[in-house]
Parts: sequence; C-alpha cells; structure tokens
Amino acid sequence: MSHYLVPWSGGLDSTYLVWHLLSCGHSVDTVYFSLGNNSAKTTRELKARDKIKKYFSSFSKFKDREKMFNIDVDDTSRCYSDLAQVPAWITGIVYSCGNNKESFPLSTSGNHSYDYVALGYVMGDHAISFIEDIKKIYMAFGGLSAERQKLPKLVFPLKKMLKEDICNKLPNDILKEVTFCEERIDNCGKCAPCKRWKALEVDGYIPWNIRRMKEELTKECECLSIEEPIEDFPLDEDNDDLEIEKDVAKIMELEKEIKNEEISFALLKRSEDNVKPMTRAVMSYEL
Repeated sequence: MSHYLVPWSGGLDSTYLVWHLLSCGHSVDTVYFSLGNNSAKTTRELKARDKIKKYFSSFSKFKDREKMFNIDVDDTSRCYSDLAQVPAWITGIVYSCGNNKESFPLSTSGNHSYDYVALGYVMGDHAISFIEDIKKIYMAFGGLSAERQKLPKLVFPLKKMLKEDICNKLPNDILKEVTFCEERIDNCGKCAPCKRWKALEVDGYIPWNIRRMKEELTKECECLSIEEPIEDFPLDEDNDDLEIEKDVAKIMELEKEIKNEEISFALLKRSEDNVKPMTRAVMSYEL
C-alpha cells in the first residue's frame, strides 16, 4: 500500500478523499492550509476537521500532522491566477513539508516519505481543466532544491467523480459534519458551494435528517404556493351544480355540431364523387 499526503480542509471533497484512501488500506497524513482572508471559514473548517477526526482515528494508518500553512491575504487582494487557491496549496505543500525530516518532511528520502500528494478536485471543478499545468508548477519546485530531491507524484484521484457519487458513498456520520460555505455566515445559501449543496439536497443526495438548507427550501416552497388558498373563496354548492349542468349541456351541443359537420362533409364528398363522372361524360359528348 502507498503513503499519501492530503491537504484536508474538512470540506466534502477532501474529506471523501481521505476516507476513500484509508478505506482502501493506504496510509494517509493530512495537513491544513488557509488563505487567512476569511477567519470565520477557517474556524468552521478546523471545527469540522476536529469532529471528523474521531471517525478517521479508527484507521490505524491515519495521521493528522496538525500543520497549518497560512497565507495572510486581505479582502482587497486579487490573485492573478483564475484558480486563486491552487498557488497557495502548492506553496503550502512545499513549505509545510520541506526538508525538515525530523518534524514533517515531504522528500521521499525523509523519515515520513510520501509516495503521492493527492488533491481532492472532482469532476466539474474549474481546476480539472488545468491538471497538467498544476503538475508542471508543482514539479518545478523540485528544481529549486540544492539536493535535487524528487518530489512525490501529484495525483487527482477524484477527477472522474461527481459530488453526487461522493454523497452516495461517504458514510452519513461523516457527511453530516463536513463544511462547505465560503461566506462568513455559515450556510448562507448564496455562495457557489451552498448552491451546489442545495442542489444535492433537492435531488435527494443528502438525507433529510442532515440537510442544512431546510429553511431555504421551505422559503422557496412558500414563494411558489398560492397566495390565497381556494378554501378562502365562498362556495355555493347549488350554483356549482348548476354551472356543471350548463357545462355538460354545452358539451353535448358541441358534439351534435361536430356530428352534423361530419355528416355534411360526407354528403359533400359523395356529391363531388358523383359529379366528376357526369362531367367527364358531358365533355366526351361535346367532343
């Protein structure tokens, strides 16, 4: 079995990745990275990791290195890259796991050597289109080492998986603890991850007892409901019966008209059929 290093945020995808690798019998070390521009999100992620850790601890090959690499980015900063997190993750892997072999090494020659570094991007993520570029940037750091140490292979085990597949396979006890909201107010319902999660709930991939967007879905249902219930209108049973009788009478009249039109059409067609041979006879006589 292989030894993996996984940047684990406590979100759905990276949590599934850790669980999947452990379930397959691999050794997994986890590390946490933060951009530092959303302290509320960081707090939620660290709490989610603490809750999920008790499930992962049942695997003897799991080890959380409790290493946090933080890049202090303020709210006004804009990353040149379209994938704002990827440069931070790659830098975090290299810096957090550098050549300090006694504490937390990354190099394959260290005491805690890794066969692979795995990132939890799934099908549909923007980063999937840039896998080869991400690998090249990552491997370029190896050229900056004086010892020319070979970096572990960077892999994307979930690149052909959908979030729906993850929800179906991840145990509910773990699924209920993951975090996903990008905003300072948890489960905002407006950010992209919240909208994806809500879609999973609507499609039935999230069990009802662990859904986060119940209130949001209830509000949407209320907006779609009829403003004035039918029961609020006064009902007159006698008038209703009379209206029904009138409607039935109209339908019967229409049926009679249709039948009369069908009969008229049939007679007209028969007349035309009789006229044609007579016309041909008259034309022959004139010639």
